[in-house]
Amino acid sequence: MSFSILSSVPMMSTPILAAAITILLLYSTRLQLYRLLQLLNNVRKLIAYLLRPKIVNEEGKEIPGPGPLVETRFTRFDYQSTITRDYAEKYAPVYIVYNDTIPELVLTTPEAVKRYYQNDGRVHRKAHAMGLGYYFGRLLGKAVGTMHNTDWFRVRRIVDPHFQLGVVKNLLGRMDDDFGTWFAKLEKHSEITRRNASKEPIWFEIDGLKVAERTPFKVVARALFDPVMTEEDFEKMYKMNEIHEKLVETAFLHQIPSYHWYRFLPTAANKRMDHYQELWKAVVLDIISRAQKQNEPCPISEMYKSVESGEMELLEVGPHWLESVAFDAMVLTLVPSRQKLLQTADEILYTNIDVTSTSLTWGLIHLAQNPAAQEKARKELYEALNKPEYGANEKERTAKYIEKQNTFLHYCVLEATRLVPLLFYSLPEVTAEEKIICGYHIPANTSVLIDANTLNRTAPIWQPDGDSYRPERFESISPTDYRYAFWRFGIGPRKCVGQFFGDKIAKMFLFHALRRFEFEIVGTVTKKKDLFVQTPECTFRVRPLKDDRRKPKRFREDLADPFRNILNQPSVSMSLPPAFRAALDTTLVVGLITGAALPIITVNVLLSTHRLIANRTNIRSWFLLTAGASQVVVAAAIINAAFHGRTKGLTYVGYICWVLGIIGLCSAGIIRFSIPFGVKNREKRIFIIITSIIVFAFGAATLANGVYEISTWPFPPPAGVTPVYSAKHAALSLVLPSLYAFAGIIAFSFQLRRALNSSGTKVRRDANDTRMQSLEVANYILCGFLLFTIILYFALFKMFKFDVPSYDTPTACLFLITFITCENAFETFTNALHDTTVTYNSSRGRSLPGSQQNSMRGEGATAAHVASKQGPDSKRPTIVASTMATSTV
Repeated sequence: MSFSILSSVPMMSTPILAAAITILLLYSTRLQLYRLLQLLNNVRKLIAYLLRPKIVNEEGKEIPGPGPLVETRFTRFDYQSTITRDYAEKYAPVYIVYNDTIPELVLTTPEAVKRYYQNDGRVHRKAHAMGLGYYFGRLLGKAVGTMHNTDWFRVRRIVDPHFQLGVVKNLLGRMDDDFGTWFAKLEKHSEITRRNASKEPIWFEIDGLKVAERTPFKVVARALFDPVMTEEDFEKMYKMNEIHEKLVETAFLHQIPSYHWYRFLPTAANKRMDHYQELWKAVVLDIISRAQKQNEPCPISEMYKSVESGEMELLEVGPHWLESVAFDAMVLTLVPSRQKLLQTADEILYTNIDVTSTSLTWGLIHLAQNPAAQEKARKELYEALNKPEYGANEKERTAKYIEKQNTFLHYCVLEATRLVPLLFYSLPEVTAEEKIICGYHIPANTSVLIDANTLNRTAPIWQPDGDSYRPERFESISPTDYRYAFWRFGIGPRKCVGQFFGDKIAKMFLFHALRRFEFEIVGTVTKKKDLFVQTPECTFRVRPLKDDRRKPKRFREDLADPFRNILNQPSVSMSLPPAFRAALDTTLVVGLITGAALPIITVNVLLSTHRLIANRTNIRSWFLLTAGASQVVVAAAIINAAFHGRTKGLTYVGYICWVLGIIGLCSAGIIRFSIPFGVKNREKRIFIIITSIIVFAFGAATLANGVYEISTWPFPPPAGVTPVYSAKHAALSLVLPSLYAFAGIIAFSFQLRRALNSSGTKVRRDANDTRMQSLEVANYILCGFLLFTIILYFALFKMFKFDVPSYDTPTACLFLITFITCENAFETFTNALHDTTVTYNSSRGRSLPGSQQNSMRGEGATAAHVASKQGPDSKRPTIVASTMATSTV
């Protein structure tokens, strides 16, 4: 039996072994097969390169370029690379790149662009499928943006009436409502929210693309389908956007689907395309049908009339299968007019909205990175809302402000688009006639690209700061001055059909964003991969404004620039006399000083608890413990506000001082471990060890968080970001960390004194120690300043009714100031009373109560005690040491 089983093993395993060997061979030859196909493809490119018409100048020198084997069809969409700058520096002003086997001329200077559009700009045709291949042609190859010549003029006459400037102006009121509703509910889409005691948000963080994700899509959808479109229709179209994004990614970024034979393959991408086109056709035709039945015309139903009349039945110029070799090998095919309408609507809603949403996000990013520009734009829009000449009500004034093209907000939109063109290279157009550009003879039917990234930054009109964000530059130049130096909606007569619509959406979006919120960037801004436009990846920290009609009169929990909103508020600046402004600056400095005392507050709490265990009947220890516990609660709120992404204004010098202070605090916690060795009481020894761990953990956690903040803060600032802090603000940014260092040193020395006293090495304060006396005098002076600050704080807020949300740093500092002042006052009073009692008892020849002696001896503090045994010449006892106040700055 066993023999038969064993003998059958080879026969059973033979098919499995053969399959394994086959799989292994296929796997091992896959790399060789790929290399073979790559070699054959390069041979094909070289053949096409040899057959190409050469482009030379008058001297016979051929136009430069990276060569036919350097792939640029897909790397031009890698926005994290430096391909445009590298090629422009090496080959400018014009050069040739290759899209598979098709040479494409790249223009980088205004002179070259101007020469290209002269004479025949209106008859330039688009490259077939925009030079992106079969899959793109199947998605959008029949849309109006890819048409040319007679077809383009005919379809634009059908589409343009619904997107002209006058029509867009009539839509501003509805656009205003949509963006107002969106930003009113923006917090619901946040990832992190911090609230005050009344549950109102102080700030929240949100993904950069979510800010401009939904509403621009709805605005464009309503422009196409209202008044027939329902909320259900909109949700269905919005969900289809996920499918559309995958189709666009395949069309722009995948190589194999660009070939014509790909349509015969049963791939997931082809099935996804079929599924999407069926869904899109069903949605659009359903809305058109309802519009006709309800007799409620909408733009899409009006355009559909041209389909029914045959006006959109067009001849398409399609490519021959050898189009990559011969430029003029074309074939004419009849295209159904319904398909052209569906793809045109697709282009307007889905493809253009990807571009629009990304552009809106970049505009907000630049304002968030430039607080001065953000504040200037906000001030301008507040003024516009209060101008009677703009209209009788708020909606009319908003529309008038958005229409104007000489506003700072308009310049911000232009500047953001200039710095970040959504495509590095424009989509190709084809010359209609032979031209001479920069000395080179360019034959007709040559594909031409514009290097928008280089043109928008390096043109002479943008110098000397072409890489910087400065919207004010547009105040002194007119659109005709930069006509050929700025690629936005296209250059020449064939600009985008949605140029007016896109411009108004961008300004309305920023208008409502700045009116309701303050924006700043958390971390850095990167660019996403695998998307056909420059798509940012960032997180906004958003702070709601208390009243969206005016600038918020409140303090910010910003360590680098704490009172910027108050000092820059026009009404406050005009109302405050110089004495009050000086007092306000004093409040700022004292607030920073109290923030620096946080480590000492923790030490005070621990020492008060220590005193309480040593002598449970000591009322003073109970008071200090209660006050200190309250201080710790406030300190936690301050730390949460101060160290949660708010330390970007600190300089490296400030960071060094701050880190040294925290290290001093950690060292103080470590030294406390030496105290128990001089303490015999077991409970007391355990308590000191526990409190030491708490002190050390506090310092270590703060230090770790600070190191994280340093590592995530870019220094120097990114290109185009101009620091806006004044010299005073720069100086104040060093005050807090420097005081942190001072506090850490005090904590270290105090704990060292306690450790030495506990171990038997007495470090007592002599009555003639001028340094300690000076410290006490400074402490008393600080008490006076703190009391003055409280009075001034309440006076200013009572007078000007400033609204400070709960848990902001100034509010927390107010409570902190109160506690520290009370503690210092009580400490001074009890010390004076204690010294008086000791002196009186000593002069009467009495000894100190045992509890006080034990308390002084057990704690090792520098409490006052009397030398009871005097020499024969002494007439009265002298005080050897007096109590040192444990509270500090």
